[in-house]
Amino acid sequence: MTNSVNKEARDHTLASTAWEKIIHDYDIMDEISRKGYYCISAKTIKKYREPRLMAKWDSNENLPAALRERHLNILPVSRSEYLLSNVNLYEPLPEFVTSEPGNINHITQLDLESLDCGNITSESNAINAMVATGTLDSFLGDGDRTVETFNGRMGTDAFCFEINRYSGGSLTVHVDRAQMEIDGGFENQKNVIIIEAKNVLHPDFHIRQLYYPYRVWLQRVKKPIRLIFCQYYNMMYRLIEYRFADPQNYSSIERISSAYYTFQDVSVTESDIINLWKTITPVPDVLKPDIPFPQADKMDRIISLMEHMQDNEPMTTADITDYMGLDVRQSNYYASAGRYLDLFERQSHGSTECTLTPQARQILSLDYKNRQLALASRILSHQVFHEFFGRLFIDKISPARLRSEVATYLEQRNICNHTTSKRRASTVLGWLRWIGTLPEFTESQ
Repeated sequence: MTNSVNKEARDHTLASTAWEKIIHDYDIMDEISRKGYYCISAKTIKKYREPRLMAKWDSNENLPAALRERHLNILPVSRSEYLLSNVNLYEPLPEFVTSEPGNINHITQLDLESLDCGNITSESNAINAMVATGTLDSFLGDGDRTVETFNGRMGTDAFCFEINRYSGGSLTVHVDRAQMEIDGGFENQKNVIIIEAKNVLHPDFHIRQLYYPYRVWLQRVKKPIRLIFCQYYNMMYRLIEYRFADPQNYSSIERISSAYYTFQDVSVTESDIINLWKTITPVPDVLKPDIPFPQADKMDRIISLMEHMQDNEPMTTADITDYMGLDVRQSNYYASAGRYLDLFERQSHGSTECTLTPQARQILSLDYKNRQLALASRILSHQVFHEFFGRLFIDKISPARLRSEVATYLEQRNICNHTTSKRRASTVLGWLRWIGTLPEFTESQ
């Protein structure tokens, strides 16, 4: 069973190879240049690989290289057919920034035995807590009690829409009985609300996840429809409301408003971080043979994976890849980075299964403020991070200048070679910037 799962862990590499063959065998690029699109059946895709492993990419960064390098995207248009074209399917997300406590709304926890608002580990629980505590009602501002009325997997009706192409102009797309999944559908006296929820952070999201449900329910209800993208990460909600300026145009998506919510005290101060830094005696970077120096720039992804692993351990390489939505190589970078920080551990030598360490479990039991300080402590206990924290936030040296300093530091101590030192330096600065966002440090530009 484990070998089968690990085979699937090579998802992106295998998908890219399969798409290369499909594109070549069916002259897809030639037909797209003539018609603007290519329709391919699930049956055809299955000759090369299972369609479920070839056609669902929640973020542009997840796309197999064979598609991404050609600016191709894939869109389901029926239960058995997909459209390939050089159309833009994704909407960029603003950075998840929680360093301005005045802009974060506090939620009062409820004394519920079946819903632990301080320990949310799934998208469905995030929605349940958001509704139960009145957070959704607060964000909507409709003045009415909102109730859940629909969710789950269902088929679309027949409709058509315009979508922008990377090469300019637009393409008309026809959809009929394509499959879609709705995380949460709600209604109050004024509106119908559709929610797409995520508990992993990506730089963008697939507009289809809101657009298809929007078009379906636009034909079924008379009330206005409000569209909410919900992210739950590190004990914090971010709700973003979107609308389509033209219901017939997929690319007309617009962001209306956003807000942060939390059950926790988020008042981490600059003094808290400075005092923590001063009290830590760092350990020299002596790497274990099977744990390389980290190459995983986004600390928030490590935290997100740690939260998810709490209720889903052990996690294989395949599980981590599937959850993070990255290719296998990048997912391994983040798993290794968690091991570098003593947050994750292998169950045995040579095992592909990761579990949380006792230190990680203890960190996850803390409230927001102490959790962030504990995570910052794990970073700053390593000498390179401790030293360059001072250079960045105390001496106010610019990140551009520091990047070369960090690379030289890593090379001189034989932590990594010249080829990889700059990439590792980006991780050092990425993690330090994450610490800096907690109390909104001012760093040199």
